[in-house]
Amino acid sequence: MQRLTVLLLLLFSLGNVRASIDPLDIVVLTDVSSRTFVLRTTLEVSEETTLDILDHTENSLYRITLAKGQFLNKRYPLATLPAGQYTLVFTDSRGRTTQPIVATGDEVTRDLKQAQRIYYPRVDLSANRLLVVNYPNESSRRVSIALVGQDGATVFTDQVKSDGPVKRAYQLDKLAPGDYYVTVDASNVKKHVTAIQLY
Repeated sequence: MQRLTVLLLLLFSLGNVRASIDPLDIVVLTDVSSRTFVLRTTLEVSEETTLDILDHTENSLYRITLAKGQFLNKRYPLATLPAGQYTLVFTDSRGRTTQPIVATGDEVTRDLKQAQRIYYPRVDLSANRLLVVNYPNESSRRVSIALVGQDGATVFTDQVKSDGPVKRAYQLDKLAPGDYYVTVDASNVKKHVTAIQLY
């Protein structure tokens, strides 16, 4: 009964995990009087977050790291970005948000409909050796989960065909202590690996 209670609590708490930057919280403004553009977030980030401004070949032009609790509030001259297409990429431990922007030389704009938000799988190991994998699976395709030992030997694999969130729990009490790697492979998150240690 205690394991069932712990499992239900973990699944409920993990079901509400989201990437820290919602595309609606990203503000891109052009200040024509000072010939600058401004990047802002309307909410503070919930954990350390990195922003990369990528060009059309995915080279990082600028990188900013925000500490937990900070807001993004940066001003750049319009001349910083020559006319063309760019992408704002916000990355934290829970996911990645991409927002394409267009610079024309006179302004910088964005189309909110082109923004994408990708959630990484959440892998948690409780003190009683219960491994919980939670993945939103917005692509509604098959998800593969594998546990591999430090020697490279596969402990188990699981193929989950789901048209919604994937929530799996595995009891690892029969495994020897040591380092293991959980790999979650899905259509929009390729081979996401999390290291765990069993005592």
